[in-house]
Amino acid sequence: MPAALAERERLVAECGAGLRSMFHALWYAAESTWLSLDLTITQLKGLMVLRWRGSQSVGELAAALGASEPSASQLVDRLVQRDLVRRDTDAADRRRTLVSITEEGERLLAGLRSSRDQMVEEWLAKLGEDELRALAAGLAAVSAAAGTSSGASCAAAAAALEVPA
Repeated sequence: MPAALAERERLVAECGAGLRSMFHALWYAAESTWLSLDLTITQLKGLMVLRWRGSQSVGELAAALGASEPSASQLVDRLVQRDLVRRDTDAADRRRTLVSITEEGERLLAGLRSSRDQMVEEWLAKLGEDELRALAAGLAAVSAAAGTSSGASCAAAAAALEVPA
């Protein structure tokens, strides 16, 4: 194996280990928040689908969750009882009902993100500008490789950290 290829494989393994370590630390830091949730995994998945995709019919939600329509309808009923989602008549087709996340549902998900975001901000505050610049460039590259739009925001963050000499 050529030395350059071996070095690349070593770097890929090192970066993967670093990412796994960071994800483990994030989970550990947010563990109590997640474990205090009084939701089933399926209920949490339903909320997340509605947050990411917007309003959905029960059938669309069922398909996204890989569940039957009756199961999804029961799931929605339980989430409506907890004021995490609501059912609304579709303005474009009054025969159709759409399920949407409520402000309470948004607050719940925001609380989960908040604990993670706070931990990341604390870690990043400990880094110097050169380290932040390198991290922003690296994250932009990983985001681009993953095909996500956050690559542009990472690149913008790296550019914003440029300090005039």
